[in-house]
Amino acid sequence: MNKVNTRLRLFAVSTLCILVGITTIRLFTILWEDSENYEQYLKEDIQTVPARRGDILSRYGEVLSSTIFKYDLALDVTQISREVFDTWIEDASDTLSATLTTYPSAYYSELLRTAYREKDKHISLDRNISESQLRKIERHPFFQKQKNRIRPIISTPVIQRIFTYGDIARR
Repeated sequence: MNKVNTRLRLFAVSTLCILVGITTIRLFTILWEDSENYEQYLKEDIQTVPARRGDILSRYGEVLSSTIFKYDLALDVTQISREVFDTWIEDASDTLSATLTTYPSAYYSELLRTAYREKDKHISLDRNISESQLRKIERHPFFQKQKNRIRPIISTPVIQRIFTYGDIARR
């Protein structure tokens, strides 16, 4: 009985060693032969995703630093139909002027008219606007997606760090 147990153990251990050896050889073969394909695949599929940093708190739970999103706002006037453009241009200019408070309504009206005439695909309206300002502008009919076209508003998110107590939380 003791010899049978010994033989059975020896058989199990040798089978296990053979399986580990075959697996190891196969892995090295894959690494050796397909390494160029994997390198090419990895180089093509790299994407950088901006991460939202968390809040920095004091030991008492007060926010020392926080991350907010601001947006760079642009417009593709080629995606606005002539009918919508003529109907809503003045109201859209008023909305931009009231929301962004950078320039008067006449400035935005002239900017949009010139861009529409010249078929500009990208005109910059403002930088670092808040999310509430962006949502207010997006709700206006002038900036809505129209039939058989893409949405004319181009908003690029910009992550900004704000420090409530000055440079205390800056790293």
